[in-house]
Amino acid sequence: MYTFYDIPSKKYNVLKHDESIYEIQLNATGIPKDSITIETVKNKLTIKGEPKEQESTYLYAGFRPKEIFQEFDIEDEIEVDSAKLEDGILSITLKKHIPENMKPKLVEIL
Repeated sequence: MYTFYDIPSKKYNVLKHDESIYEIQLNATGIPKDSITIETVKNKLTIKGEPKEQESTYLYAGFRPKEIFQEFDIEDEIEVDSAKLEDGILSITLKKHIPENMKPKLVEIL
């Protein structure tokens, strides 16, 4: 059973940079880069991460690193382009690939 401090964080941001570039941001404070996994299977993006073990005992815990577990349903045209961990924020860049036959096309009048 989870205590209040053990519940994984569900907080994230989704940014739209343009028509084909999106970004997901998650709080990953205290989670080492090598313990984070980002996986796509079919139309599901799964992000997991575990905080490193504390060698000391907390006398007071105003905040504690929490595990990351977040799943997103993504469209067929979306793929993970890149990921970076900077200043405790995990940023995952997604690209939407629009097939040529689905892009708007102007037809010249002769």
